[in-house]
Order: sequence, then structure tokens, then C-alpha cells
Amino acid sequence: MECAEMTKRGMMDQFFDIKEQHPDTILFFRMGDFYELFHEDAEVAADVLGLSLTSRDKNAEQPIPMAGFPWHGLEEHLRTMLRAGHKVTVAEQEEELRPGAKLLERVVTRVYTPGSLYEEGLLESDEQSLLASVVLGSEALGLAVIDASTGKAWASTHNGADRFLRLQDDLLRWQPSEFVLTPKDAEDAHLARLFPLLEKTMVSQHKLSPTKREERLRTMLNVADLGHLDLDHAPLALSATGLAADYLATVHLRVDVHLQDVELLEEQGHLLLDQTTLRNLELTSTLAGEYDGSLLSTLNRCRTAMGRRLLKTWILHPLLEMEAIQTRHHAVGTLSRSARRLDGMRESLKG
Repeated sequence: MECAEMTKRGMMDQFFDIKEQHPDTILFFRMGDFYELFHEDAEVAADVLGLSLTSRDKNAEQPIPMAGFPWHGLEEHLRTMLRAGHKVTVAEQEEELRPGAKLLERVVTRVYTPGSLYEEGLLESDEQSLLASVVLGSEALGLAVIDASTGKAWASTHNGADRFLRLQDDLLRWQPSEFVLTPKDAEDAHLARLFPLLEKTMVSQHKLSPTKREERLRTMLNVADLGHLDLDHAPLALSATGLAADYLATVHLRVDVHLQDVELLEEQGHLLLDQTTLRNLELTSTLAGEYDGSLLSTLNRCRTAMGRRLLKTWILHPLLEMEAIQTRHHAVGTLSRSARRLDGMRESLKG
């Protein structure tokens, strides 16, 4: 019976099966040396990627819209699609026929979303692919931000009547590429008011129980409990981190994703900067929206993209405690005074 079904299974059956599993994405469907797109995906690709829109089964009563590009153009077209605000599913072609099949099967190898990127070829050199997640409680909320390219994560909790205002400042400061939340929280009226402010941020939904979120986080960090991170005292921050991490694993099609660390951002440890302050101080962009002339552009002498992203994070989240400030200044000063060691490190980081 299974072999008979494989024999009857056509190429468009494969396409529709994958689209059913990933309905909110554009599907790049591998066929030989090309990636093909069909139906609405083809029409979107023709508009966004500038591809020629043709049709499959031209003599049929309702021809299927179709567009495509050579395999070597994948990275370029992924970048363009993601910048245009689309998620992309890539389905590759298997090398050998399955038993009883007449066509090579296509399998999904990756789902690309703006907040899940770790490939340097898909990232702007100075930009982070940040995924933010929020979990709501009755009188508080938890926020997590994960940098998929480094595995670094930050988490915080906001309490009180002004918690959504502080969340707004956090999101506008972080400028995440993607914002994930549960279907239930997505219906919250307070959160809905934030969406128009996040013009360049894709909003996604992901469902996972609170218990599973904690389990996933323990597994990915390879720890028996989360006490060493102090996250056991911040359950909503923990829950948001677990939700974001599981979402990353889902789109990466992996059992786990590597989390390097989770830093609990406590309000007493960092100076809180609202959007008016960030804008007027021209920390990462000038009042005209330009990078040149900002504090970041003046300080940026980093050799690597990861270093530039870390510098931006430090500028947007300045330390507040004197001991921590002095420790960082001492480390930087020690290195800057050792010219030979500094030159050697900078040379090594050229790659």
C-alpha cells in the first residue's frame, strides 16, 4: 500500500504537503539545479525578487503560476526575501529514489526567519539577528532576547503598572528582528498596541507549555537546574527564554540549539535608557537616522562582526554599578597598554 502511494505521489503533492506544514512561509522548492516557486509564492517572488512569472501546465484551464532561480542564487534571494519581511522554507531534493517512488522526494532542511539567522552570509556585518520573546503573567511579564548567531541570551522581568511601557523601551532599544509570543498572549490588547511601533520586526507565534519551556531550557544549557543563573527566581523571564529557544530549535530543525549563556538583566545593574534619551544622545544613529556620526560609529574599531555587535549591546545597555564599570575599564585599559599583544590579537581576528 505504501509503495502504491509513493508511485502515485506527484511533485505538486510534495509541494502541497510541505506548504501545509509551513503555511506562513515562502517555499523554495528544489528541482534539479533550480529552486522553483508555485502559486502565491511565485507571485510574491516575482514582485520581491524580480523573477519572471511564468506558468506550469500552460494549456490547463487554470495554469499554475511559477517562478524560479538557479541554485547558486539561494543566499542572495534568501537575504532579499528576509529583508522584505518574509519567512522562507527551503526544501532540498534527495539524491536517491525512495522505494517504490518515481520522483525524488523533497525534504525541508531549514526555515529561515529574520530572528533566527546565524549564517554570516545572511547577516549585515554590524547587525544582530535578535529574537525577542515575551510571556505575560497576571501582574508581571518576562522578556528574553537571543542572538542566534552567538547563542547569547538576555532575560528580564518587569513588574507593576508601567511594565508594558518598560517593555516598549526594551523592545525599541534592542530592535529585535523577530518577536515571538504564544497565541494566547498575542491576543493581549496591551501587546497589540506595541506592534505598530515595531515596524522592522516580524511578529511570530509559537505554542509550548510553561513546563516544556523550562525543560527545553535546562536541556539546551545542559544543567540540572537553573539556580546558577538566578532564573529560578525569575519564572517569567525563564519561561520567555525557553519559548524563544524552542522556537529557534523548531525553525532550525534541530533537537536543540546552542545557548552560550543566559544573562539576567536586573534593573539595578544597568542604566535604563528610554527612547527619547537613546535618540537624542545619538548612540547608534544620528537624529537623521544615519550611522555615521553616532557614538557607535566613533567607537567602532572592532575587527569582527561579533565584536561590533557586542559593542552595540554595551552601548545600549550601559553598566550602572561602579565595580562592574571599573572591572570593564581595567580589562580594556590593560589590553590597550599592551601594544604587541593587542596588535597580535587584531591580526589573528582578521580570519
